[in-house]
Amino acid sequence: MASEFDFFEDNQQSNTNSVVDPILILIKVIRNWPLIILSCLIGLLVIFVYHRYTTERYSMRGSIMIPETNPDISAGFFKEFIGGGFSANFLNELEVLRSEDITAAAIDLLDFNVEYYSRGRIKSIEEYNTLPFSIILTQGHSQVYNREFLISFEDDNNFKLTFANNEAHEESTLYQPNSLIETESFSFTVFFNRTSTLKGKSYTFKLRDRAGLIREWNRKVSVSFLREFTTIAVLRLNHTEPRKGAKFINTLMEVYRGQELKRKNDLADKTISYINRELRILDDTLTIYEKELDQVKVQERTLNLDNVGGPVLSRLNGLEQRQGAVEAAISSLDLNLKFLDDSTKWQNAFVPVTVSENTLLTQSFQRLQSLIIDRNKRLETLGWGNSIIKSMTNEINGLIKTIRNNAQLQIEEYRGELEQIKRDIVKADQEFRNYPEKQRQLSDIQRIYNVYVGMFEFLQQKRAEAGIAKAGNQANAQVVDRATPKVGSVYPNKPFNYAVGAGVGLALPLLFFVLREVLNEKIEFRKQIEKLTQIPIIGMIGHNKYEGNLAVLEHPKSIMSESFRAIRSNMSFFGRERNIKTVLLTSNASGEGKSFCSLNLASMLAVSGKRTVLVGLDLRKPKLYGDFGLSNDFGVSNYLAGFVEKDKIIQKTPYENLDLIAAGPVPPNPAELLISDELKDLILWLKEKYDQVIIDTPPVGIVADTFNLVGLADLNIFVVRQNYTVKQVFPFLNDITKKGLVKNPTLLLNDFKVNKGYGYGYGYGYGYGYGYGYGYGYGYGNYGGGYYSDEEKEKSKPLVKRLIRKNRAR
Repeated sequence: MASEFDFFEDNQQSNTNSVVDPILILIKVIRNWPLIILSCLIGLLVIFVYHRYTTERYSMRGSIMIPETNPDISAGFFKEFIGGGFSANFLNELEVLRSEDITAAAIDLLDFNVEYYSRGRIKSIEEYNTLPFSIILTQGHSQVYNREFLISFEDDNNFKLTFANNEAHEESTLYQPNSLIETESFSFTVFFNRTSTLKGKSYTFKLRDRAGLIREWNRKVSVSFLREFTTIAVLRLNHTEPRKGAKFINTLMEVYRGQELKRKNDLADKTISYINRELRILDDTLTIYEKELDQVKVQERTLNLDNVGGPVLSRLNGLEQRQGAVEAAISSLDLNLKFLDDSTKWQNAFVPVTVSENTLLTQSFQRLQSLIIDRNKRLETLGWGNSIIKSMTNEINGLIKTIRNNAQLQIEEYRGELEQIKRDIVKADQEFRNYPEKQRQLSDIQRIYNVYVGMFEFLQQKRAEAGIAKAGNQANAQVVDRATPKVGSVYPNKPFNYAVGAGVGLALPLLFFVLREVLNEKIEFRKQIEKLTQIPIIGMIGHNKYEGNLAVLEHPKSIMSESFRAIRSNMSFFGRERNIKTVLLTSNASGEGKSFCSLNLASMLAVSGKRTVLVGLDLRKPKLYGDFGLSNDFGVSNYLAGFVEKDKIIQKTPYENLDLIAAGPVPPNPAELLISDELKDLILWLKEKYDQVIIDTPPVGIVADTFNLVGLADLNIFVVRQNYTVKQVFPFLNDITKKGLVKNPTLLLNDFKVNKGYGYGYGYGYGYGYGYGYGYGYGYGNYGGGYYSDEEKEKSKPLVKRLIRKNRAR
């Protein structure tokens, strides 16, 4: 038999079956709803405290449009969108907005070099243009950057100032408002810009270096496009002070527009500079020919030609003026081509002076200058291998090639026109030679003078046009939306955080219940047992709140007694095929109430008038005798060892119809004694002598002795205790029942407390009605309606009345 037990124990360990019931978890959650609500409230409180002491951040947004028809960026700046993408030029402009040069220009226009903070107990809040004083740095003096100063105000706005780590202002002078504070390491003035009383208040401030500010704000701002098929750039910025962030975005957009306008003006200035240089040369030439002309007129006393020679001279003057203009245009184009031949002089190229309109050439020069300036700025931070630099270089090379081709074609056209002009001049000059020599001499000088005058006037006209174009320049980029400080905080995300706090507060108890259920190997509810085994349940016993184990005998009207009455009644359902005379009680482990149930079941049978004997077969831990005040000197072990006769081991208890056979002294070989034939003879003899034989055996999960005894009983009861018996025992019970090793098995649920809502309401009272498999079911009502002790009646009264009664008794 021991080998069989070993097999079953191995099978028990290998077939652990932990049933996780979601309904059980739900019932636990409902029963513990105050705990869950408290957990949610704690989660919300934690989030509230987190929000209270977390510095809020705000998101500012501004947008600027770069028009598709912007002539300064490119002729045909935007190409067709391919798959919703953008041209490289538009993406380049986004990079310009992200560049540190734009950020640096914006920082130079802003008063961000001093940061002010109001101090709280836990956090500090940045102030911007809200304090009645400001720090004005002394120009040219060294400063301490990125270190906090603490300023504390007293009466009449007098103040003490030290570094922030010296909160007591030790060795600090009391300064008056608008005082200059100067040391070797810093120098500034605390200037009050409006009247306000600051007594008792303290603030901190920090001086910021320009390079650090540029890096910080350049990292904070992000630039992207609004949506596909638009040319609107969106600037976003997160900052703790919304007014400061909005001002930076707005200034950054204005700086970008200003730089675009500056590029236009630079191109016009180069053209005007070239014209001014040519005008100075022409002015000197005109002065020389003007003096020579006056001298000839005085010496030869010739003032002009007659009316006949006037048309010829007029035609010559017009041809020669045209010749001068064409030569100036060719010179301008040749000079630009020389600049383009040398990459170091590309930025010196300018819009050439032309005598005919050439829009493509003009726009090409403008785009070239814009790209060269932009690329040079980017090369300060990017390498030649950068994809943006490569893209810009490719575009520059393409523009230069286009400009060369167009310029050479234009020069060839001008040279052809110039040859024709020269031929016309020779023809007109031959006609002019028919006139007298003195008049021709005057005419020659006059013609040359008029040519230079015409060229001078032509260049003056071009300079005026360039000046007008410069004066009319305006940025093509337009601000769509200015950033506003009136925005809500984006960090912390309060609705989301509160939802997370409540969710975590809800999830933690649920997780606790789930883990507890998964890790809990103890039986808690009857439903769990019904899912783990098909063995019928004969009854349920509540918790014994009395001293001692004789609950039925000493408290016959208690709910505990009523529970055993129900078990006694249910035994008849198990004895329909044969009379139940021998009942064996066992359990999985010590402490599950096996002996308590044996003793009280025997007592209930004895109270009902049946001659009952209680046999203690737990030879290793005998204890039944102590509850009756009897002796353990003689018992089953003495009889099985052959020391006494069986009638000598029976002891009379103080209660009618109830006898006891104690286990006797602990023998050295209990297992051998329990498999002896003498034990079988003893049980058969007791069945003939008594109406009921109740056998208390050792725990089946600890020793193998019980397997030798189950065949002697008509009914085998396995005691299961709530929150004590492990779930792993049920696969073992299922195996021995399935193999027929135990006859007529049943379960007795011991020490079960009230658990309403999960299939059954388990109180200490019982209502009739057929339940699981056999015997009486268990409801919410009380059995019959009258089995209560005085203590239970007292507990049924309201709590307030019980307290009043106890106070009166005192």
